[in-house]
Amino acid sequence: MLVLQSGKYISPHLVKYNERISVNNQEITDKEMSDILEKIAPKVIEYNNTHEIKVKEFEVVTTLALIYFADKNCDFVVLETGLGGCDDCTNIVTRNDFSYN
Repeated sequence: MLVLQSGKYISPHLVKYNERISVNNQEITDKEMSDILEKIAPKVIEYNNTHEIKVKEFEVVTTLALIYFADKNCDFVVLETGLGGCDDCTNIVTRNDFSYN
């Protein structure tokens, strides 16, 4: 039986922050979030120290989600975009098989 890995990224959360990111309806764990944040934190700090426009929370969480989906070998992802329009950080995802505007 073929089992596809499906990721979901939504915002905002209702009860717990982890519900924003899930694979096959299993929320990312606190440990998984912490591990990824520890990996990207030095780069975020370095960037913020050298650039006038700082990295925003949504950008960090989006990065965290995309790394998590890659680590979990997701076959497809439901990716809720932010309100940034053309400047939204989710625009770095270039493959878009389906979209709803």
